[in-house]
Amino acid sequence: MQQNPEFKQIQALLQHSQQLSTFNITFAYITKAYCAQRLHALYKKTQQQEYMQLLQQLISELENLKSQNPQLQNKEENKKHYTEFVYKFFYDADTRERDGEVSQELMQMFGSVQKAIEVLQYFEPLNQDQQEKQKYAKFKMVEQHKKLKDPTLIKPKPKDLIEEELEQIAQKQTQLTQNQQQNSNQQQQQQQANTQQPLQSIKPVTPQIEIPQTQPQQQSQYQQQQQQYQQQQLQYQQQQLLLQQQQQQQQQQQQQQQQQQQQQQQQQQQQQQQQQQQLLLQQQQQQQQYQQQQQLINQQQMQSQAQPQNQQGKTQKLTPMEQAQLRNQIKTILQQAISEVDFKKYQNAKDQLQKTLGMLQQLLDSQ
Repeated sequence: MQQNPEFKQIQALLQHSQQLSTFNITFAYITKAYCAQRLHALYKKTQQQEYMQLLQQLISELENLKSQNPQLQNKEENKKHYTEFVYKFFYDADTRERDGEVSQELMQMFGSVQKAIEVLQYFEPLNQDQQEKQKYAKFKMVEQHKKLKDPTLIKPKPKDLIEEELEQIAQKQTQLTQNQQQNSNQQQQQQQANTQQPLQSIKPVTPQIEIPQTQPQQQSQYQQQQQQYQQQQLQYQQQQLLLQQQQQQQQQQQQQQQQQQQQQQQQQQQQQQQQQQQLLLQQQQQQQQYQQQQQLINQQQMQSQAQPQNQQGKTQKLTPMEQAQLRNQIKTILQQAISEVDFKKYQNAKDQLQKTLGMLQQLLDSQ
């Protein structure tokens, strides 16, 4: 029983349904119902009693869940919510993988995504997009497993141009702050040195130290640096806004794709329903035509059976008097025909009619 690979897949799906039961009872019910479908098909192929016992157990569990949770009765609503959950689950795992994450948790997440997509077959066969997503999730699960076993396979995520520019701006900002701190420290040291010099050391003939010349220059440089720093801050904020806008656009595109997929699914369902209705109408029309044909055949058979009976009834009802009258009528009709064909060129016809008259007379007399 455990050696059957298909049964192993069913067991893995049952474990997945147990995990979902703590998260959402509806999703767990759908997964368990799909397991029951697959187990029933497996029992038909193998006729193993162990499968039948497990199937009966699953059916009883499903019935208990249905009785305790009335929302499970609405299959269409449950299908909508479960499909949305599967697509969100897939995009979450894909986003984490694209961000460069390699972890045991992400590997298990891709495995769960693969199972969740498979369970969509409980409602209808997978479409092409769902099949491709299932293959992609399986490939990424294997890829994560290989990277965990061999970290040399992990490649750093290529930096985006915007991210590189942001890093350069941040480095420039740190350099500016360091330069500003150095300039401020130098100014403080010069001011302290000037105040500590004795008055005797200052000669009236010699020119004063060029402090009033250097301070305005340093102030202007400091102001320029502040302006540059403010400009860089504005650029950084603008780039952050651009990044946010791009992220919002990506989210909107993903939402639009999901909506388009849902619309396509709804259209496919509507087309299937229309085709089924047309087939039903055609079948009903064919049945009605078949019934009408049978009625016509029956009527014809009844009529064909009634005609000989009527004829037999009529011949049986003739009295001897009526038979004599009928013979006389036949004789008169034939005599009239002979008198009308009294020409030389029709002499042969006359002879034949006379012979026929004699034969009919003998026949009628014998009755």
